Formats: sequence, structure tokens, C-alpha cells
Amino acid sequence: MLRHENNIYHKDSVDKGKSFLLTYDSSEPEITNRLSQKALQDITENRARLVPIIKTKILQGRQNIALRGPRDDGKLLETKDSISNQGNFRAMLQFRIHAGDTVFEEHLKIRLQEQQI
Repeated sequence: MLRHENNIYHKDSVDKGKSFLLTYDSSEPEITNRLSQKALQDITENRARLVPIIKTKILQGRQNIALRGPRDDGKLLETKDSISNQGNFRAMLQFRIHAGDTVFEEHLKIRLQEQQI
């Protein structure tokens, strides 16, 4: 038993195991995120962008509102009220924008610019 414990491969395995447990139990971000603050920033921003969409879908489910209406197209960032019915989900997203959800509105503006390039 002592002979096994004194072998280099055993000592290395014990050290690697301790290192793994320290890393696993740590609350530090993953190594890729530590290396790239930009990646961490992108992840945080993307999660914030999804929140209004998910909350809108949850609200529709709780209120038993269909996701689609007679149509499901049009521009969410129109400055004037749309005459045509774009569907329940899109109407609720437009309402969020008009109610002052600036994070979601900024996300849509960025996506619109990306599509025009």
C-alpha cells in the first residue's frame, strides 16, 4: 500500500483530483469566460434580450391567449400604430416597446441594422 502511495502517478492523480474539486466547487466563471470578458458580456446581454420575449410568451400562456392571430408579419418598430392585425404575440411585443422596454427595443434596432447590411 505504501509503495502505491509513493508512486509518481498516484501523487499526480491525487493532485489532479484535488485541483478538479477546487475548480468544481468554486463559484468562479468558466475559464472561457474568464479569458474573454467580451464573451461574458455577450452572454449577459443575450439573456437580458430574451427576458421580454419569454415573459410575453408566459403571459400569453397564463391568459390563454393564442400566439398567432390572422397574420404574423409586419414591423415591430413602426412609429405609427399598425392598421392590420399582426397577431397576438407581435402585438404584445409592440406593446412592450411602447410601454418603455428600452432593452428590447434596442435589441430589435440592432437586429434590424444587421439585416440591412
